[in-house]
Amino acid sequence: MDLSDELLEQIGAYLAGQLPAGEKDQFEARIQQDPQLRQEVALQRELKQGLSFLAQKDRFRQLHADLDKRGLLPDIAKQTAQPELAEAKGKAPDLGPLPAQSQPVRQLVRFGRASWVMAASLALLLGVGWLLYTNRADKRQELAQNEAAFTHFFSPHLKPAPTLLPDPDRVAAAPENSQSGQDSVRLQVATQGLNRADGQPTIQELTVLAAKTGHWGASAQWYLALAYLKANQRTQARPLLNKIAQLNGHPYQQEARQLLNQLSASAPAP
Repeated sequence: MDLSDELLEQIGAYLAGQLPAGEKDQFEARIQQDPQLRQEVALQRELKQGLSFLAQKDRFRQLHADLDKRGLLPDIAKQTAQPELAEAKGKAPDLGPLPAQSQPVRQLVRFGRASWVMAASLALLLGVGWLLYTNRADKRQELAQNEAAFTHFFSPHLKPAPTLLPDPDRVAAAPENSQSGQDSVRLQVATQGLNRADGQPTIQELTVLAAKTGHWGASAQWYLALAYLKANQRTQARPLLNKIAQLNGHPYQQEARQLLNQLSASAPAP
């Protein structure tokens, strides 16, 4: 998907709740119709939430733990408690003479430690931010590869059921029963639904058909694997493709093997 600066700004404004009501409705309608835009908005939201979580929670928790580890928090608590105790007793505590340079030195040490903690927290934020950005880029690349593979292997024309060979022991070949005819019609309708933006209803229908036996059930398995791929659910598509590729006589065995090879070639190196 081509991400222009204008589109990125619009996504950022949408996630921040800054779009006007009319423009927001139009953008949400566009999200529903465009699966790539929907994926991009989800990734942007994930990145925004991840950075916000780190910036607002982990940073302060790590800063608190680091100060406590260095013994700075007990000193602060002690300094705070001493004036309150003196006020309750009605007299100033006897702290004794302090070296002239103790307070500036302590302030300098605390400033140096605080700066180190802030630098470490910033480095952590940058590292996690880069990790999230890289993960987002990998997901976007995988989405494009899945879409390209689906476009290459998908065909709206189903393979016909094989014709029964003449059997001398049979008076006539058994005609196709009504249930098999209904399954072929349902499968034809389901494959047409693969071109819609929302493929979840199609996945549910193909799952039911793929559980059936016979030619149309086997064909539904292939189109179910393609539906998973189109929905960017490669982990669900692979086991089904492996099953089809190992079944001799499956109508889409060769296609499944070719698709598996293509997915393996496009997979990132470990």
